[in-house]
Amino acid sequence: MLAKSTTPAPSFVQVYTQAGRDCMKSSFLRRINACVDWRGIRTLLNKKYTKAQNDVGNSAYDALMMFKILLLQVEATKLASCEMIMKLM
Repeated sequence: MLAKSTTPAPSFVQVYTQAGRDCMKSSFLRRINACVDWRGIRTLLNKKYTKAQNDVGNSAYDALMMFKILLLQVEATKLASCEMIMKLM
């Protein structure tokens, strides 16, 4: 008789992490990143945000990264506002 090869059922952790990955695939930042050509924005930001050669202290953050953080902050504020309105209704 041939032995049946069975694959074990996925564990809770595997299912949970896969669900998290699936959720992250459609996240706001991933959708924006797929739609926006960041090279032009980086060029514009670098014209305004220049780093001096003789600065003392920690190195400056990347201008594009700070811009993306602002986008995330605006989106989070919108989400919070929508949730608050839904709770008030």
